[in-house]
Amino acid sequence: MMRSLGFCGVVALVLLSSSGAWADDIYILHDGYDDALAAGELLEDAGHNVWYGEIPVLDYSAYDQVWDLRLTSAVPAADVTAFQSFLAGGGRMLFAGEHGGFFTRNGSLETVIEDLGGGSFAIDGAGYINTQPFTAAGGIVNAPNALAGIRYQSASYIESAEAGFLVTETAAGSGLGSLWAWDFNDISGAPDALMLVCLDLSVFSETFSPARAEVAENFAAYLGRPVPEPTSLALLAGGALLLRRRR
Repeated sequence: MMRSLGFCGVVALVLLSSSGAWADDIYILHDGYDDALAAGELLEDAGHNVWYGEIPVLDYSAYDQVWDLRLTSAVPAADVTAFQSFLAGGGRMLFAGEHGGFFTRNGSLETVIEDLGGGSFAIDGAGYINTQPFTAAGGIVNAPNALAGIRYQSASYIESAEAGFLVTETAAGSGLGSLWAWDFNDISGAPDALMLVCLDLSVFSETFSPARAEVAENFAAYLGRPVPEPTSLALLAGGALLLRRRR
């Protein structure tokens, strides 16, 4: 019976049978930028409980997700310590980079990702305006809303990364894009944590991104995925093996 489900059926069964629920409590860390505040409003409209703060806190354990949407601010060491504790406890995080604060913000994120256990991470400063399609691996972020890609105003792109996977590409098949994801077991010392880096806050802009509400909810849904149970992981591995054999 399991064989007749196919790999997609196995994945669906795993997700339905796993314990946990999507996040309800999201903390938006910002520095007053309109698009960061808009992201919180979009999440509120989608039914999430959202808190806002311009000053980092020492303990984020009361929240399901933390979205660091500061525009140009570097991430200080005290923040990294709090984030590490949050991720180690199974927390979920979204970091936003920005071309306007490339050297301060994005250069800081490169160091922060490594410090958080996400492996080496490098961001290039070239900018452009286009819609970036989802990669095959990144299709997991293309839910619950079916989107062909994400519109960026003028973003940097991820030049290289040691762990996780590319979610969007500057062009189909380019291997370069502005959204990167870490799945379960991708972050050293935080096997139950999930993380996203999005290199342009304009994805939440009312004047620029027509699918901004759908993008915000897709991000929250990805980060809110329940931790797979051991039996679920075995099903996923078996389904992937079966798919490779059929190919």
